[in-house]
Amino acid sequence: MIVLIRALIAITRPVSKRLSPCALNGMLVGVVVGHIFAVLWFVGTGTASVPLMYPLWLYIALVLAMFCWVCLMVVLCWFLKYEFWPLAAAVFVNALLTSILTVYLCNLSGVSSIFFLIGILVGYGVGGLLCRLCDIFISLAKEG
Repeated sequence: MIVLIRALIAITRPVSKRLSPCALNGMLVGVVVGHIFAVLWFVGTGTASVPLMYPLWLYIALVLAMFCWVCLMVVLCWFLKYEFWPLAAAVFVNALLTSILTVYLCNLSGVSSIFFLIGILVGYGVGGLLCRLCDIFISLAKEG
């Protein structure tokens, strides 16, 4: 398994060096949430584009956020040997915001074939925003 992860990292290295770790994690969460939600959408509604009601899409987003958080923490901590506690909160916030926004926007669009693209864009945006916010807070802490 570690060989597959290292191979994936080596293949995506030209793109991943330009992105922040938060954006990469957000994009990964967005792709997973987009694909799983597309499968759930297709199974639940068939080809019709009937949007889900409010509490249902939020429950789906929360379950997908927890699933993605656990998967990312397993990959980052077990296989890549990062420490758990410094990453847990940041990865959880990233997964939560990315999955909620992805499911919400996918529910609005209703086109299940582009759910993964919506997930990539949302994950990139949320991850980039969180990374910038962390940089601002770190610079304020150093000044203060």
